[in-house]
Amino acid sequence: MRQLVIDTESDGLVDEATQFHCIVAKDISTKGRYEFYGDETVVGHHGSITCGVDYAFTPGDVLPIGHNLIGHDIPLVEKLT
Repeated sequence: MRQLVIDTESDGLVDEATQFHCIVAKDISTKGRYEFYGDETVVGHHGSITCGVDYAFTPGDVLPIGHNLIGHDIPLVEKLT
């Protein structure tokens, strides 16, 4: 199971948000940093927001770690995907 430190950025808090700006995940084991953006022209881009959701929030495959996962990131993923 991958342990990922995850953060999302959007155009507002969960109640107001309509789109993601980015999802960033850092793998604890490999130290790899993965950045997923809605704008594919961003340098360091590893894929679309959909790829980021699949990578960082796959149930059973990922142990997510984050500052406000329960109050913001997970509800945002549930709302916008």
